[in-house]
Amino acid sequence: KRQIARFPIAYWNLYERVKEDLPRTNNNIESWHSRIKPDARNNLTLSKVIELFRLEQSNMESYYALLSTGEILSSTRTKQNKKNQKIKLMVEQYTQNKIGMFLDGMGENLKSN
Repeated sequence: KRQIARFPIAYWNLYERVKEDLPRTNNNIESWHSRIKPDARNNLTLSKVIELFRLEQSNMESYYALLSTGEILSSTRTKQNKKNQKIKLMVEQYTQNKIGMFLDGMGENLKSN
């Protein structure tokens, strides 16, 4: 008999995220954290924290202005784009009766760099 999953499937399943073209990882958040970390040293005063947030707000407003003109801020690597397209196509073509083939193909896509 199977054990009950530690976390509900809805928490970790990426099927809907892939269908909606949402990121599969939180790499963008990790990137932001790495960018802000050098400025956010330990023991910052309140005024320094406020200054840091104002600078970040200014950056985000600049990015928003660029995006609203159709500018592309950063492009995902071509290789990663191809992988994402393959995964999305597999998800769109998924059928229950071919689950073994789906899992094999998904495994190959996820392990290849």
